[in-house]
This record gives sequence, structure tokens and C-alpha cells, in this order.
Amino acid sequence: MGKHHSRCILDRPGRGKDSRSSRLLHKPMWLFFLTLTLHLSDGLSVFGQPTSSSALRRAPETNVGRYVGAVNGRAFILEERGTGMEVAPLQTSTPVFKAFGLSPDSRRILYSPLKNGAPSGELYLEDLASQSLLRLPVRVVLEAAWSPTNENQIAFTFGGVDGFGLALLELDSGKVTVLAPANVVAELLQWDVSGRGVHFFEATNDLSAPRLASRFVAVGSADSPQAQSLDTPLTFPVLERPRIPARPTDSEGASVMMQAPDQTALPGEESHAFRLRSPDGMHEILGENVAGNGRLFAGVRAQSPKYIGDGQVLRILHQGAIIRRFLPRGTALEYVGWEGTTFELATAVVGYNVPLSNSILVQGGQGYAAPGNCSIVSHVNAMAYAYDFWNSTVGAHILAAADGLVVYTNSSVTCNNLDTDCADYSSGGCPGTFLGNVVILQHSDGTYTKYAHMQLNSVQVVPGTTVCQGLYIGRQGHTGSTSGSFNGCGDHLHFQRQSSPDIFGQSVTVDFNDVASNPLSCSTGYVSGSSETSHTISPSSATFAIQGGAGSV
Repeated sequence: MGKHHSRCILDRPGRGKDSRSSRLLHKPMWLFFLTLTLHLSDGLSVFGQPTSSSALRRAPETNVGRYVGAVNGRAFILEERGTGMEVAPLQTSTPVFKAFGLSPDSRRILYSPLKNGAPSGELYLEDLASQSLLRLPVRVVLEAAWSPTNENQIAFTFGGVDGFGLALLELDSGKVTVLAPANVVAELLQWDVSGRGVHFFEATNDLSAPRLASRFVAVGSADSPQAQSLDTPLTFPVLERPRIPARPTDSEGASVMMQAPDQTALPGEESHAFRLRSPDGMHEILGENVAGNGRLFAGVRAQSPKYIGDGQVLRILHQGAIIRRFLPRGTALEYVGWEGTTFELATAVVGYNVPLSNSILVQGGQGYAAPGNCSIVSHVNAMAYAYDFWNSTVGAHILAAADGLVVYTNSSVTCNNLDTDCADYSSGGCPGTFLGNVVILQHSDGTYTKYAHMQLNSVQVVPGTTVCQGLYIGRQGHTGSTSGSFNGCGDHLHFQRQSSPDIFGQSVTVDFNDVASNPLSCSTGYVSGSSETSHTISPSSATFAIQGGAGSV
């Protein structure tokens, strides 16, 4: 057992009272950054002149030109004004991890807080004037949105032992209704403009990859989710595989808008490609991965789009879009105007350590430069930035690479489905996916880390647990698809940082703080800089409408 780590403060699932009816008054936390006004170009757009979009509207839009976000515990509001935009702080009584929006009168903010520097999965409603705080009776919340027509209703996605689901919270009664219990893409939802239901994406997983499908569920209806309705908001992604310019070469620069001469269909998983239009329908963004990181192109609708770099679209507005860029040690939040001007709003940094105390790298990722792109067998496409680590001890302890929140676990996979010489091999296949038993953590920069192929019954955490860097979360194993000589089954840890919490989330590059150089190199030994911490979790008896893990681990 590792030594105790004094800053490893664990919030257990269900810990504390159900505070739906309690209001807590906290001392305000002033946010020390100045209101910033950025003036966009008032000249001609590099995309050409906009065309009328009256015939393109599927539904009228409300509350456009505004984005409420948070970085490094600080909430802010960005508003487009004429030919410019204004960014101003929002004063909250506790650090904010993720802000989900303001009430129609702009008096209240809906957000998930940071606790001890890590995401909490909790959902708060705060009055910005009085700083009165209401903790809502839900947990492991990943995304949330207020109804545009009924302030009493909040739709949210949640994580648990069955994956990710979608639910509705009624503020006056605290009642929670599950709208879709599982297979929900966790960070994408939007209300219908009439407030009658919620748009989201369903992920149908098989052993190797997910397929996404657009879904709509009506609030107050007993009907199952159906295909998206005809009045889908313009600003909600439409799944399609448009033709886009080929990837720019390195010499052209990855962050500058540009156009390549050759048109090509988006590569990768077809069901992830998307088209997203601005509220007025004049501009659009095309991308290759609606659920995470990927190439993005933008322009005037029906004209040739320009490359605006790799990233994830968080919100599309009238004059531009909010984009998250993935850095090796964090993320950057940017506002990208339609004319090509980019403004960096903030950067969040997370320090990652190697997730095994002593290990050898046995497979790198195709996406890394040398020497990281070594011994490639399967780490391509969505796993292009994954690493496989191996420790010579059977059942070696896996450590959390950084502080975070457990949003997903699977500990039910009992066998190996690849190596016929493995004692646990099953020719009939195994439940779950090729990743075997898995833990996924959410981190304060908005990214996630995934730990796969864990031993049966070795997972030490449950969804809703807040963990510290170095926490013992499971044991190296061979569940799912592994092969090799060690332990007769090829035991190892598959590790990747990714842009979404989904089981097949798109991997993104990661640099470790405790190594001499990045990217890592195969056949090289690495010693983690983390001090292992062990613990026992016994979830309390507090009642929550959305259940997480149960029992002791």
C-alpha cells in the first residue's frame, strides 16, 4: 500500500445531505480579470458576401450572440455587440468548472463547481446578486441546459455504471425523470426552441467503434427517443459527411484559415462528421468529429470553406464560434471570427504523471512524432495518441494520472477475446468492448483520461468519486482484446487522454510532467512521479434521483 497523500481529498458519491431545499450563503469570490472588448474587422469577410438565409431556417433562434463559460474556476460571459465582442467576469461564490448558462433574466447562473481543484459532477444554481447557492439533487453531471420556455426545467446528461444518460430536473419539486438511460453522447444536448423536448446524439457501440444517430425526446411524453424533429435548431449539429478541403501541409500552418485545392470527403468514422450553422444561417462550420477533437472548416454557407485548425466547437454565434483547442498539457479556449481573426480567451493547464509506478512503454501512437509513433499495432485513428504501458508485476497498481472525477467505470468484463493462448480466452467473446474493464476520469481542463484492460474485480473507484493524482484506481490486466507473452495474455495498461468522456472518445496528445522528454519512446522504462495513495470507498446512504455506484470497493 502506498503512503498517504495529504492533499488527496476524496468526495464520495452521495456524500453529504441532499441539499435541494437548503440555500447556502457564501462569501463572494471576485474574479480578477478585466472586461475585455475586442473589435472584429468591419471590412469584407474573407469568406465572401453572406447570402440570405430566410429559406434555410428550420426554427427561430433565441438568446443568440452570447456564450457563458468558465476556465480555471472563473465564470465569464461573452457577448457579441455590433462589430465587436465583450467578455466580462461573472462573480460566483465558489470556483466554477463548467458554466451551463444564465436564466432568461440573467440573474441566476447554472454551473458545476470545482472542488479541491477537480471537477465535482455536482450541479449548482446561484443568484448572482445575492450569492445564494442551491445545490441541485443530481450528480456526475456532464452537460446541462435550461429550457428556453420554462425556467423550472433543466435537461442534463449524467455518468454512471451503465454509461451516460439524459434526464430532466424540475426545480420546484426536485423530481428527476430519466429521458434516455444510456448510450447518450455526454456533452451534446440542446432544447428544441419551443421547449417541448431535447435534441441529443445516441451512440450505438459495438466491439470496435460507435455509430452516432440524432435523437429527439419530448418532455412529458412516455414515448422513446425518436429521430430528430424537422425543427432542429440551426445551431445544433447535423450529422453528415460533407466534402471539405484536404488537410493543409505543415508549412501552411495549422491555425491559420486557408483553402486547399483538392476536395475530399471527411475521413474517419462517417457518423461523426457534422455540419453546424450560425443562428442566422449565413455561415457554417464543417467538422470530422462532432463528439470531440477533429479538423474544423468554416465559411459562408454554400461556398468553399477554410481550415480553422483542429479543435472542438463549443458554441456557434452570429459573428464567430467558441473553439476548444487541445494542448499537450491542457486546453485553450478561443473565439474565432468568421473573417479569420482568432482571440485566445483563456488557457487551462493540467499536470499529468505516468499512470504506473514503474513501467516500460510497449506501444506508442501514430499521431505522435518520433519516437512516440513506435511499435504501432492498433493505435491509429481514435487511438492515435494512446500509449500502452507494461509493468512486470502481475496486477500492478494503476494510478490516476491527474486529479479528477470518475465519470465512468466498467468492471464486468470477465475474459480475453483475442489471445487464444490466454487462460481467460473466450471464443464466444466477452461482454463490453475490446477495451475490457475501464475507468474514465474527467479533469479540470475539460479533458478526460481512460485506463483500460484492467483485471476483473480490480476497479477501486465508482462514478462520482473525486480522485487525486496517484490514487490507486485499478490493476493492470488483460480483459478485452490483448495478446502477448506476459502472464500468458499480454497484460498491459492502455492509457489515453481524450476529448470526450465516451468509451471510444477521440484521443488527444499528452505530455507527462515526470519524464525527461515527450513524446515517450518504446522499450524505455519510466518511473511515475506520483506517490501511490490507497483508500476504501463506502458510498453513503444519501438519496439521489440518479444513482451511481453502490457497495464498497
